[in-house]
Amino acid sequence: MVGRWLLVAAGAAAATECPTLIHEDAGVRLAGYVVSRRRDVDVRDAVRRTWCATARRVASDDVSVVVRFFVGLDTVEGGDDAHMMDVTVVDVPDGPSAVPHLRLYALLRYDAWARRATHFLALDDDAYPFLDRLTQSLVEKRAMHAPAGRGVGPAISIALEDTFVWGYFMEHPKFGPWPFAAGFGKVLTADLAHALAAMNATVPLELGPPCKSVRDDGTNITCERACDDADPRVQGVCLKRVWIYEDNLLGMLLTPFRYQLVHDKRFHVVPGPPSERYDGAPGIPPSQTSLLVDRHDFKHAMGVVDFLEAMHAAALTGNYDRFLLSPEGVCGLERLVCFNNSRDEVERVAYEFTIDDRTLAVVFDDCKQAEGFGDVCVVNGSDPEGRVSLHESNKNIMHQFALDDCRTIAADVAAVGRAALPGSCGG
Repeated sequence: MVGRWLLVAAGAAAATECPTLIHEDAGVRLAGYVVSRRRDVDVRDAVRRTWCATARRVASDDVSVVVRFFVGLDTVEGGDDAHMMDVTVVDVPDGPSAVPHLRLYALLRYDAWARRATHFLALDDDAYPFLDRLTQSLVEKRAMHAPAGRGVGPAISIALEDTFVWGYFMEHPKFGPWPFAAGFGKVLTADLAHALAAMNATVPLELGPPCKSVRDDGTNITCERACDDADPRVQGVCLKRVWIYEDNLLGMLLTPFRYQLVHDKRFHVVPGPPSERYDGAPGIPPSQTSLLVDRHDFKHAMGVVDFLEAMHAAALTGNYDRFLLSPEGVCGLERLVCFNNSRDEVERVAYEFTIDDRTLAVVFDDCKQAEGFGDVCVVNGSDPEGRVSLHESNKNIMHQFALDDCRTIAADVAAVGRAALPGSCGG
C-alpha cells in the first residue's frame, strides 16, 4: 500500500533533539533507550518530533524523561545524526543481530547516560509510547495486570512494587520456557539495570559476535553455520553456540532476580494486514487507554515515519478510529471485508482473522451488529479455562481462543466500522 496515512500532520515541525539532561530531584526519572539503525535518521527525527515532544511537555518537579538512541556502525551516504547529543554509536555492525547488543550496551552502561534514572524504558524506534500516561502511572505507582501470556480474565489494578518489569509478557515455546516482556516496549526499575551491570563488571556476560540465525533441521535455530546461510530477519544473539531470540535474552538474564511481573495489555501491537510475524501478541486497536503501541503488523502497509506521526496526531486529537483507515480507504486494512452475500444479495460485513493457519470470518449484517459482538461473545461454560468456541460455517471444525481475544476482535471490528463510515462499513 502506498500513500500517506490520514492522520499524518502536514508541514511537521523541524525535529528537536530528545531531552538528555535528567532532573535529579524529580521523583520519577524515566530513561528511554531506543535501538535504531544508523541510517534511519528520518525515523529518529520523527521520534524527536512526536513522542519526544511529549517527553519535554511532561517535565515537571515530579517527572523527568530523557531519551537516547543507540545505533550501530553503518555507512551513511551524505552523513547522519551521530553528532547529536541524543545519539550513542556502539561498536557493533548494523543488522538484526545488533539489536540485543545495543539493548544490553544501553543497560550495562547506564552510568554514562542515565546514572540517576529510577526507571528505564526499553523500546524499538517503531513503537510509540504515551509518555504522559506512563509517567502518570509511575507517579501513582499503579498499573493494570492481567494473567500472563494468552490468559483469560479481566485485568485488575495493582500497586507497583519497588522492583518490577512492566510490559506485555509473552509465554511462547518458540522463544523460551519462561514469560518475558516483549521487545517492542517495557519499563523496568533501575535496580535491575544496576544488578545486571554489577554482575557484568564482576563476571562479564558472554555474548557471541553478531551473527544471523540458522535453522539446522527445520526445528532448531543455531548459530554454528556461516552467516551467509542465515535468515537475516531474525534478531538474536549466540550464547554457548545456541541461538537466543532477542526478545527472550533480557528476560532470560533477569530470570534469577526477584521482580514483580506486571503483564499489562495496554502495551500492545496495532492490528494490521497479514504479516510474517506469528508471536502470539494479539493486535489491539490504539485507544485512550493505550500505554505503548508497536507497528510491526503494519510493516507491509505503512512506513515507520508515517506511523509515528499518525499515532502522535491521534494522541493529540483523540481520534484513534480514523487512524485505522488505509490511504485507499479500504475497510480496515483488509481486516473488515465488505461484500454482497450471493444468497440474498444483502450487503454484509465479515471480519476475517487467522487461527491455527486457518482463515475464519465472523459475518455481521451491519456495523451496529458488529459493535455488539462483544456483548454476545460469551464464555463457554463447559471450558474450565474460560475459552470461547468458534465453529466454521461450512466445516465441522471448532477453534478455541481466549475471551480476551474475543474482546480484542470485537474492539477492532467496532473501531474499523466507526472509522470507515459512521453508521455503516461502506465498501
